[in-house]
Amino acid sequence: MTRPYLPDAFATHKVEAMVKLLGLDPLDAEQWNFLQSEITQDLQAAPGSGKTTLIGLKLALMADAWTSVTCGVCVLSHTNTAKNEIADRVASLAAGRRLLRYPHFIGTIQSFVHTFLALPAVRAKGVEVRSVDDAAFETAAIRLLQHPDYTEHPGIVPAVSARFPFVLLDEMQDTSATQHELLDLVLDVVSDGVIAR
Repeated sequence: MTRPYLPDAFATHKVEAMVKLLGLDPLDAEQWNFLQSEITQDLQAAPGSGKTTLIGLKLALMADAWTSVTCGVCVLSHTNTAKNEIADRVASLAAGRRLLRYPHFIGTIQSFVHTFLALPAVRAKGVEVRSVDDAAFETAAIRLLQHPDYTEHPGIVPAVSARFPFVLLDEMQDTSATQHELLDLVLDVVSDGVIAR
């Protein structure tokens, strides 16, 4: 996969400059590893330890170096509060504001499922959508995506995976087992994408 951002996006001098610009405390070794990693990884820390701040910092660095006009960063959170905190931090920088529009997505897991899975699948059947029941759709979507003869909407999963080669999942500890399984089925399809949880 060709990187959709400049190769020096997470260079030490850029990280240090962004930390200073944002007025953050110096980073420890684990935070540096998370910021500079370009592989799928899990970031685990206690609530209130600064995971959302670290995600905001990584997004600011990516926004400054993003080059693709068709692929974007996907940032998912369990709550609107965390989503708003991330969006506000990103919006505080001129380059970061680009992450608030196409081809990027910052939202809750529910809004992601509605926008990129439920609505395209239902609209493809010619049904006018007024609302989507989260719990009912999650269960049906997992059953559909796991079916060996998944042919009804085979392009949805690869299209979503191709659109978002870089995914940040915030507050995964609050995600239900069903949501986690659904996200794994959709986002882990592209082996050369990057998922940070």
